[in-house]
Amino acid sequence: MRGKLMSRRLWVAVILGAATPAARAQPASSDAVIDSIRPLETISAGDQRRIVEWAAAEVAQLESDARAATSPSAEAQLLRAFRDRFASQFTHARNSDAFRAQFALQSAQVFASRFEPARANPFVARALARVLVDFGRSETLDALLACLAVDDQGSRFLCARGLAALHPTIAADRAVVTRVAGALRSSGMAESNPVVLGQIYRALALPGHAGEVLDAYLGLLDQRLDARRGGALVADRAELGAFDYFRTAGVITSLSAEQKAKLAGRLAPYLRMDAERYAAAELDFDERDALERRLDALEECLSLLTGPGVGGDLRTKLGEGGQATSAAIRDEVYKWIGNPADQTPGALSQAPWNVPIGAP
Repeated sequence: MRGKLMSRRLWVAVILGAATPAARAQPASSDAVIDSIRPLETISAGDQRRIVEWAAAEVAQLESDARAATSPSAEAQLLRAFRDRFASQFTHARNSDAFRAQFALQSAQVFASRFEPARANPFVARALARVLVDFGRSETLDALLACLAVDDQGSRFLCARGLAALHPTIAADRAVVTRVAGALRSSGMAESNPVVLGQIYRALALPGHAGEVLDAYLGLLDQRLDARRGGALVADRAELGAFDYFRTAGVITSLSAEQKAKLAGRLAPYLRMDAERYAAAELDFDERDALERRLDALEECLSLLTGPGVGGDLRTKLGEGGQATSAAIRDEVYKWIGNPADQTPGALSQAPWNVPIGAP
C-alpha cells in the first residue's frame, strides 16, 4: 500500500496551484527546429526524433531546476513555466493537425520514460502528469497508464483524471476499454489514498461499457469492504466515484440480471456499515457530509436495481433531520437488508438478490 494521506490543503496546492502559466528563461532546446516542423502535414521519422529531443531537453532542464529549487513557491513557479513551454508549442496557431498529434505523442513517450517509480522525482512526475492532462489527447494514453504506477499521489490523481477526460476515445474501442479497465483495477487495488481512489473509480466510469467494467468495480469494492470489516471505521468519499457511476441514467439498466445481483450484494453491506457509522455520536463535519452523500447515492442505486416502491426510504429521513434521525434511518436500512436481530427479511433478502439478512 502506498504512503500517507495528503492533507486537503496540500492536495489543493499539488493539483490546482499551478493553474496559471508563467514564463521562464528559454532552455538550450531549439524552438527554431520546432517552428520548422509545426506546419508540416506529414511528420517524418526524423522530425519525430527532433520533437523527442526538444521534449527531452525540456524535461532535463526541469529536473535540473527542480534540484536547485529551495521552496514550494519556487517549485510552483517552475511548474507554471514548464506547462507554459509545452502549451505554447502545442497550441501554436501555425500547427498542423499532424504536428499536434505527433507533438503530444512524442512528448508523452518522453514523459513515460521518466515515470519509472525508482527514477521518478515526485515534483517532476507531477509536472509531467499535469502537461499530459493539459494535452487532453488520445496519444497520451500509454503515458497516462504508465503514470498510474508512479510513487506520488498527486501524479496518480492527475493521470487518472486525464484518463477520465479521454472517455469518449477509450469507449470507442472495446480492446482499449479492456486494457484501461485492467490497468485501473490494478492501480486501484494498490491505492491507499481515498482521493486518488475516488478518481480511479471515476476513470473507470466508461460510458456504454458498464458490463465490461463491472468486474473491475467489484474487485475494488470488495477490497474496501474487507478493510471496513477489518476495523477501518472512518468513511471517506472514495466510493462516491463508483456510486455516482451506477446511479447514472442507463448504467444499471444495461447490466444483466446476474450482474445486477452481484452489484446488489456489494452495495448492501456498504449501506449497513455507512448507516451504522452515521449513528456514531462523534463525527466531524467532513465525515458526516461524506456519509450523507454516500447513503443518498447507495439508496438511489438500490432503487434503480429493484425498481420504485421497494425497500426503505432513508433519503427522506436524511432530509428530515440528518444525524438526529439515525435511529429512523437504521429502520429504513432494515427495510432493504433485513433486521438481523429478529431475522425479519428485507427487500434485498429475496430472490433474485439473495443478500443475507443484515448484509454482514
